[in-house]
Amino acid sequence: MSVELSDCLIVDGPNFWSLLKACGRPQTLLSEGLIDQIEERLGNLLQKQVTFGERIWVSPNLNHLRCNTDWLRRFFKTLQAHGWIIVFPKRMAIPNVEKADDHAIRCLLLDKSEVLPSGSVLALASGDGDFVETLHSIKLQREDLFVAVITGTIPPYFYANPRLREVADFFLDILTLPCLLSKPLGTMLRK
Repeated sequence: MSVELSDCLIVDGPNFWSLLKACGRPQTLLSEGLIDQIEERLGNLLQKQVTFGERIWVSPNLNHLRCNTDWLRRFFKTLQAHGWIIVFPKRMAIPNVEKADDHAIRCLLLDKSEVLPSGSVLALASGDGDFVETLHSIKLQREDLFVAVITGTIPPYFYANPRLREVADFFLDILTLPCLLSKPLGTMLRK
């Protein structure tokens, strides 16, 4: 009997949403096309089937600073309907919400790296350089995992930290995926 590997995708919600918004295609996330194409591209690079059995979206909780909380509630419910796990980090002792998000993502990356079977893919969708040290540590501890970073760069709207490319086993620029190439780049950028 063969054991199916479980691959995990952890998304830095605000960061990844900003990238998709800079592309002019945030709705692409809700179509299964984007995730399917990410899995297919990584699978081709690895020469194996990649299926994100766990998709985790980390985002600040709804709060009074958000102008359209009803829309965000619907968005999170839609993500859940598509099989995503939504994580709202507690503020803990960290007063800055973004730092709480980063802390939660670091903890999730470390936790998942400990339990994923050998040969699995641990993917982070973020352009944030705050996770470079965590990913480097995971690679030192778990040489049998494939660490992937999924992001993109759209100057001057969105820049991914170049150190992410250096630390990952695989770096996937989502702007090379067909679902985001259906529009010429010039029409994708917001003015």
